[in-house]
Amino acid sequence: MQTDLTYDVLIVGAGPVGLSLGISLAQKGKKVILLEKEASTAEYSRAPSLWPKTQEILAELGVIHHFQKAAIELPVMEIFDADKNLNILRLPIKELGGSTPFPQLLLLPQSKTEEILLKKLKKFHSATVIFSSEVSKVIQEKDKVNVTANQKNAEKQYSAKIVVGADGAHSTVREQMQIAFPGTTYAFKAALADIKFPDDLMIPFPRISTKECPAIGIKISENLWRIIMPFSDRDKMELQERSERSVNHLFPQLEWELVWKSEFSLYRRLASNFTKGRVVLAGDAAHLNSPVGGQGMNSGIQDVPVLTAAIIESLTNNNSGPLEVYSNKRRKEIEKGVNRFTHILTRILLKSKGKMIKPVFKLLNYLMRFPPLRRKFLKKIAMLS
Repeated sequence: MQTDLTYDVLIVGAGPVGLSLGISLAQKGKKVILLEKEASTAEYSRAPSLWPKTQEILAELGVIHHFQKAAIELPVMEIFDADKNLNILRLPIKELGGSTPFPQLLLLPQSKTEEILLKKLKKFHSATVIFSSEVSKVIQEKDKVNVTANQKNAEKQYSAKIVVGADGAHSTVREQMQIAFPGTTYAFKAALADIKFPDDLMIPFPRISTKECPAIGIKISENLWRIIMPFSDRDKMELQERSERSVNHLFPQLEWELVWKSEFSLYRRLASNFTKGRVVLAGDAAHLNSPVGGQGMNSGIQDVPVLTAAIIESLTNNNSGPLEVYSNKRRKEIEKGVNRFTHILTRILLKSKGKMIKPVFKLLNYLMRFPPLRRKFLKKIAMLS
């Protein structure tokens, strides 16, 4: 077994969180390596929403101009009822201009997000990324952590002063550290589909339909749309049929091509601890929430500034104390913030098999008439509160 030289930080996972953290640490001159089990960055869109708070962090990482150039900008988000051809909710995010330099929602396929972040990371000589590298063991010693990874049917060992598990909901790092991941599974699932049109559709979005089965359509690039289809776990409709029915209601009489589809259960989970010694968790490996509200990836990227500060202090003092402080503080923020907020949204919007979605949007639209309530909700959805 080959053993590589010791790094300051080894990050397991090269998704948006791992890549962002890698850039942040490399900016501070730290020697960092990322190990990713997949052969490349994400191929499909997955999480497409980037809220203002996340954009502030992307600005600190020196990449926001690339995102603004590539993404669709929504300073005002208007939800369109495709069944009745009218707007049912208006969210003027631009009114947050006094609270953030980025008062808009950016929509961009996650594949493009990772592409931009990887390109930036590769500019740092102190940073290394290795794909097709699946971590199998994480063992702590007094002053370092040893990580074993499988690469092309061969094992290789790496050593780092600190290891970060940014390897998603099924985190190997979390499992190796025997950190519990308690939470709940919702009685709903979500189906996702990406569809492509022959030409750029200049029609209102996000758009919603509740005929047969509820569905929301969001434009994420010039001719690519994300379709979100929540359903009860007792609903046995096949994914292909669900996708076809939903798209035909959202875009009647239009030709389209299915690019990608998937379905998954909805969870709300929080690791019992975000750190153990010199090993620390971030992103979905530490906290998992419902995708309703589009805040999951955002909350992971928002781990980066506070985790970077904790890592730098730990490396400077050669102890894990700052990581424990990060764990205690960030865990409480996530529990009372994004996990609670997305849980409330999920319970309300998916009540009665999704039949409450339109009435809730209409009620919210009425409440948006009152400036104090409007500003409070806008800051919450923008993750600025």
